[in-house]
Order: sequence, then structure tokens, then C-alpha cells
Amino acid sequence: MARLNEVRLYGCVADVPKIKKNDSTKEYVRGIMHLAVIRSARYNGKTFGAKDDILYDWPIILSTDPEIIAKMEKLRKFDIVELKGMFVVRKIKKGTSCKHCGESNVTWGNICFVLPMFLEKRNRAKEVFNETQAVQEIIRNREISNSIHISGNLCTDVNYYHEKKIQTASFQIATDRRYYIKDDDPSIKTDFPIVKTFGKQAKQDSLCLHKGSGIIVDGFLHSRTPLRTTVCSACGQEYSWEDSVLEINPYAIDYTSNYIDPETALQMEKDRNADEGDAALSAL
Repeated sequence: MARLNEVRLYGCVADVPKIKKNDSTKEYVRGIMHLAVIRSARYNGKTFGAKDDILYDWPIILSTDPEIIAKMEKLRKFDIVELKGMFVVRKIKKGTSCKHCGESNVTWGNICFVLPMFLEKRNRAKEVFNETQAVQEIIRNREISNSIHISGNLCTDVNYYHEKKIQTASFQIATDRRYYIKDDDPSIKTDFPIVKTFGKQAKQDSLCLHKGSGIIVDGFLHSRTPLRTTVCSACGQEYSWEDSVLEINPYAIDYTSNYIDPETALQMEKDRNADEGDAALSAL
């Protein structure tokens, strides 16, 4: 499968970029910020209200490229930014504080971010936007505000959840990097993002996909803050803390290799249900 990992974002600067420089040489080391973006009006299977609802996400933008960082340093809050980059998943240590005794604890987790290859400010140099103006500008360009196209192979089976009218499926994919990341371990050549689907797409994914299946996703980046739990190393009590997660939600998925044809998968499910019904009758 050809390697594909392309993110395109058009949004406003949500917070002042944090710029790190080398203490002695003053050379740029890292730039990081959040970009506020809006999802396309396309339906992706998730029931969230009216089609025209304005739904925001705040992906992390991180760069170690001095030219990109220099541009980030000049950005102000609510500036309009367009970028092209790649989705990166990096394992890091996350620090949390125990709610019971105040002890600091460290646990391993993932940080997911967009590494820009191209970044430009789109409002003019003397054009200062307030929040309302920035939001209006993003809404006018919502079809290009939050977009990802990525290919990969499932490295887990599909985790399917169905209760009442809610259907979700989640799975992890392995996607090979197309670009070398300067400050990463050179042996790391693959990222492992989480993909989550909804509705009929989730049901079909649960029937057709499995570990090793190849897919191409046309979707958007979704940021959320789930609660995690940690056992304190000092007092031994469990406490909750808020994590930050960036997932891929598809508008559409193309199955490319090692999958079950949807019609065949549907027939297999009907056969299984019939067999289970017959077994239940025989047990009576």
C-alpha cells in the first residue's frame, strides 16, 4: 500500500504559541500551539444534532523546523493559519498529581499532534481578528478547515459497541511515515493512531475488518479529554485525571486489503444469528 498521511487545517490560533530556544545559541528548538478548527458539514455517521452544527476541535501543532517555528513565533491569538502536515503519535511520560496526598506520579501515554510541512498566516500583517471575526472566517472555509487522508493496516481487531441507537467502532492502525522527523528516534518509522467510526459504518467495520486489514481514511481530527485513572505510588489510592486525546473520525473508509467483502460479511452474520437461534430452540 502506498504511504499516505496528509493533514490539511485552516483555523485560528487558540493560544499564544510556546517557543523553546537553545539557552546558549538561541536557536529554535520547538514550537507548539493549539489550532481551533471546524469540521466539514459532511455526515460521518455520528448523531450530534443538525447537519449545520458548528463543531470545533483543537489539534496540537508541533514543529522542530526552525523556519516553521519562526513563523509560529510571530502569530497572535485568533490569527488565521493554513497548514499542511502529517499526523504523528509519540509516546511520552505524563505527570499527574494525586488528588489524595498531592504526590506527583508519572505514567506513560501518547501525545498526538500535527507536524506541519507548510504553515502560513492568512490574515494580512496589520489585520487583527477578534474571536468572532476569526470564527466567521473559519466557518466560510469549513470544508478545508479540518481534513486528514491516511492509509494504514489495523494492528488490533475492531472494538465494536452497540447499545440502543448508539453504534461505535474503534481500532488502531499502523501507518508508515513518509518524512523523517529530526528529533525522533530514527528507528521509529511508524505511527499508531486511533480511528473511531459511528453508525452503519461502525457496524460494517466490525464485520469486515480485522487485524491486518488495509484501509484508506478520508476524515477529520477529533480532540477530546477522557478521564484516566492512576494508582498513586505514595499512598496507593486510585485517582482520576484528565488526559488529552486526538483521534481520527472518518467520513469514508476504503477497504484495500485483507478484508471481508461487505455482502459476504452480512451473510455470515445472518448465518451466525440463525445458528444461534436454532441452538437456543434446541436448548428449550
